[in-house]
Amino acid sequence: MLKFKSVLAITGVAIVLLCGRYAMATLIVQYTFDGGTKKPFAKSPEITASDFGSLNNTIVFVNGNPSSGKAVEDTGWKDSGNYFYYSLTPSEGYRLNLTNLTFDHKKENSGAKRWDVTYRVGSTGAFTNVGNGSADNVTWISANDNLSGITALQNTANTIYFRIVASEASNNGKKWDLDNVTLTGDVLMIPEPTTIAILALGGLMLRRPRQR
Repeated sequence: MLKFKSVLAITGVAIVLLCGRYAMATLIVQYTFDGGTKKPFAKSPEITASDFGSLNNTIVFVNGNPSSGKAVEDTGWKDSGNYFYYSLTPSEGYRLNLTNLTFDHKKENSGAKRWDVTYRVGSTGAFTNVGNGSADNVTWISANDNLSGITALQNTANTIYFRIVASEASNNGKKWDLDNVTLTGDVLMIPEPTTIAILALGGLMLRRPRQR
């Protein structure tokens, strides 16, 4: 009986290790731009994240949401091809499940009317649109893009690249501001081969007939 209980205990530990997810808050990475920095304000310790940037490299810092903080602002939202971007990579031994991307945004008069979010998993290939909405607001509002149904953004160990773009401005000189760019989800630990072996061994021992 003692041996049987020991097997159950070992198998239980293996199952926890096999299925366990990183036990932290669901924040993956957040950019608040406070203090005039493009670096992440907060992130999971099990990822690396790039600085926040724009294709035209013309970002300036302006009053954010709230006004005591900072936001990023750029131009080129008619037909210049400009976009904001960032990327994140899980550490070795971990995978990502992404659930939501949120951000605050506003434009100036006659500025952008639409925003789009695109992504790519890995360093090659085309970007895929994952959401869009109205950018036709001159005061701060929040956008929420649900990522939980995107198969490519679940259980991935690869680098994920995001682009946030505005469009349909009256001219390329019109400004569009972003703040509080926040990505949420789960960081999952990939079980080591030893853990899988323990689980398999425990399962085999449990299947053996017990002596009376």
